[in-house]
Order: sequence, then C-alpha cells, then structure tokens
Amino acid sequence: MDFKRNLHFLYWLMLASEDLLKKAIERAPLGRTRDYFFKHLQEERGHAAWMKADLERMGVRVSLDFEAAAIAGSQHYIVTYDDPRLLLGYMHVLESWPNPVQKLEQLEAEHGPLKCLRHHVEHDPAHAMDVAAEIAALPEGVRRKAELNSQWVKRWLMMVFSQMENN
Repeated sequence: MDFKRNLHFLYWLMLASEDLLKKAIERAPLGRTRDYFFKHLQEERGHAAWMKADLERMGVRVSLDFEAAAIAGSQHYIVTYDDPRLLLGYMHVLESWPNPVQKLEQLEAEHGPLKCLRHHVEHDPAHAMDVAAEIAALPEGVRRKAELNSQWVKRWLMMVFSQMENN
C-alpha cells in the first residue's frame, strides 16, 4: 500500500474530526458522553495540521480525498440526523488501528519524522480503550447502533485500503 496515499486519506478523516466532535458536543445530551467528546476534542486539536505538515514535507500535494469525505460525511449525517453518541463507533475504529512502534520507526527512517503518526502510535491504544468504555456505558439501543456504525466504518475503511493496495 502506498504509505503517502494512506496518510493523505487519513489526513482528510482527521480534518473532519474536530468539526464532528464539535457538532456531537452541541447535540449530545448532557452527561458522560458529551463530557467525553469535549475531552477528546481537546486531545485531537491540531492533529490535522500536524499531518498536513508531514505530508507537505514529504512532497505530497494535498487535494480532496472523496473516499474520506464520504466516510466522514456519513458521520456528519449520523450526528446531525440521528444520535451524536453514535459517533463513538466511528471513533473506536479510527483509534483501534494497530501500528507498532517498530513499523513507525521503519517509516520514519524512510520518510523522516512523522509527528502526527508518532503521536497516534503512542496514544491511540489508550484512546481505543477509552472509546470502548464509552460505548459500553451507552443505553442498550444506542450502544447497538454505535456498534453497527463501527462495523460499517470498518467495512468502508477495509474497502478503501484494499483499493489502495490494488492500485
């Protein structure tokens, strides 16, 4: 899989993250999940700018990724027209992609320092556990829908990554 293409795709998902979290905070009922969204927003601030800087340093021209727009756009739709707590399913998938430190070190040896990716390799395992705990605490019907959202997002990401591998 083309590493730079993969990072470019992920950049567009990251770019949408802050706005998705802000929208979820506006619409979520007061309580645990809303507080979690606020905390996570503080943790994610500026990451898209880090990723863009990494991409530009590697010579990648940043242009709209329609697949990322479709996936992130589906989450905007869900947050706006259904239940903002379902965003947790999307977040769980994004925070759960394993990326071993050894692989990161190989990538940095080839492409130079990767500030954004390094941060996520070091922090996402804890974030994945936090999101899973938030999903588990949801009322049963909402939890099921968040889990279904997670399944769909994972399916879409696997399809996108498979296409990247074959191109």
